[in-house]
Amino acid sequence: MNVAQLKMWNVALPIGNLRYHDEGYVDSIGGAAKQVHQKYGEPRPDISFRDVLGFYTKIGLDIHIMYLRRPTTPLDIQNRAHEEFHAAECCDGLDFLSSATKERGTPINFREIKDEQVRANVGALYVLDQHGFSPRDLGKYRKYREMAPAVEIWNKIKPSKRFFLMQNKRVLH
Repeated sequence: MNVAQLKMWNVALPIGNLRYHDEGYVDSIGGAAKQVHQKYGEPRPDISFRDVLGFYTKIGLDIHIMYLRRPTTPLDIQNRAHEEFHAAECCDGLDFLSSATKERGTPINFREIKDEQVRANVGALYVLDQHGFSPRDLGKYRKYREMAPAVEIWNKIKPSKRFFLMQNKRVLH
């Protein structure tokens, strides 16, 4: 049985006979994706890589992830954790990740989140929290496309300390 070492998640995911490759930081997602696909004699995926910060692909039994270096530690953690989540999902690892979150005190049922990108971003926000950061540390990025609904879901899963302080003030008055 093979395992995928998901470094940002700090878990070893059992992946059966699949093979996991973390390509690490790359200078160009499009260029690195092309190299990986050429290695297997496959054409480069027909997508635009212009605004892509990370990428995952499954070719046969091989799963590859790659990502760009981000300007801050929280953005970097979010980006890498997001791609690791996609890799885990390719390996049918949603229940494994849900169990890991439950064991660590923040249960998340990823199967309840329908959108793939939002699901990966909620997972990334969980990892960000495990590393001592919050969505606020993502700056304006937390308001982009699939990140905004993920932050909304995350805030319901793990309300901020400020929320609890506000709730306590309401009870006292």
